[in-house]
Amino acid sequence: MNSVKYLIVGGGLSGHNAAKGIRAADPQGSVVILSNEPHRPYDRPPLTKDYMQGKTPAEKTYYEPPHWYGEQNITLLLDCQVERLDAQAKTVKLANGEEWSFQKALLATGGRPVKLDIPGIDLPGVHYFRTLADAVTVSDKVAPGLSVAIIGGGFIGLELASSLTQRGAKVSVIDGGPHIWSRFADETLAGFFTRYCQDRGVKFYNAQRVSRIEGTAGPTSVVTASGTAVPCDLVIVAAGIVPNVELARQAGLAVDNGVVVNERLQTSDPDIYAAGDLCNYPDPYFGRRRRVEHWGQADYTGTLAGQNMAGANQAYNLMSYVFSDIFDLHLEFAGDEHGFDRVVIRGRMEDKAFSVLYVKDNRLVAHFSVNLKRKQFSPLQKLIEKKVDLAGRETQLADMSFDVSTLAAVAVAP
Repeated sequence: MNSVKYLIVGGGLSGHNAAKGIRAADPQGSVVILSNEPHRPYDRPPLTKDYMQGKTPAEKTYYEPPHWYGEQNITLLLDCQVERLDAQAKTVKLANGEEWSFQKALLATGGRPVKLDIPGIDLPGVHYFRTLADAVTVSDKVAPGLSVAIIGGGFIGLELASSLTQRGAKVSVIDGGPHIWSRFADETLAGFFTRYCQDRGVKFYNAQRVSRIEGTAGPTSVVTASGTAVPCDLVIVAAGIVPNVELARQAGLAVDNGVVVNERLQTSDPDIYAAGDLCNYPDPYFGRRRRVEHWGQADYTGTLAGQNMAGANQAYNLMSYVFSDIFDLHLEFAGDEHGFDRVVIRGRMEDKAFSVLYVKDNRLVAHFSVNLKRKQFSPLQKLIEKKVDLAGRETQLADMSFDVSTLAAVAVAP
């Protein structure tokens, strides 16, 4: 049996950052990363953006050159499928029969695409979108005039719609909600982005549940429950992800909408940590448990978990955020819109530079900012952190010329 001090299961951003965090705190302790992908750790955001637009080659998405891991005395093992985790014995078993024992372990297994159980889903030319391999496969097929149907109108779906349209494809987005981003966006915000994309050639089919994909040698149309047939040559499924919690559950670790961790990212076994898309953590700003699927969360929690595995005792302290790019619109979302009771539009949407402010009980709880510089939305995050009472401030908040930092200077609300 092989043995290692720090074992990292998962070769994405969280696993990569954890290894760096460990190595910075413990220059000598052995580190092994077990990744089920054939590629060394790479950056996901460019896959739907610069890479898909042909601006960045695949090689540029890797975080480090191949020799970096050896230089850092980090063992990176690719194409490794971990089949079993024994928390009590502190061992894992791989599909090839190999076993590893550890002192500390990190679960950074991320998530997998939501699978659709519909006729035609297995046709050639129907692709899920999650990995670098997925991106390469899709990109190689894209050509001007190609009709692409994207199932899913979330951030990934719209990023792909933007990039493929810019490459000359004819793109349709099919989404089951009454409008895009129906979980957090009202019709005004969703309508702005829908129209913006439509003006650039993207077609939308909202409130449409996909019932089947038709075709023989490849897809010819996506058919919805209402009978609408969306013609296509290529289908991309971007309907969200499911956290990979199977190892944790089988090992007897606490699982509830992800792997349950404490403020130091320890699971119910203090020697096993979890980070990234699969960790369910206590949010210090909003007083409830959350699981956030985004690059920023993977970046932060991977580093924090690695540092804590190597002896630090730091608590989670990130204001969660999301970013995206759709055509020439840069989006920044921060906070937690859960339970908001009204919104305030700061600025004018037609100027392509504005914020949607989510308010709950007269406190700002989240903001969705478009094409703003950091100095403009940073004070908004201060308002969230300080829980400033904003009663009667709606007119000031809506005025882009008003200095929000003057409100952020108010003492913390009780």
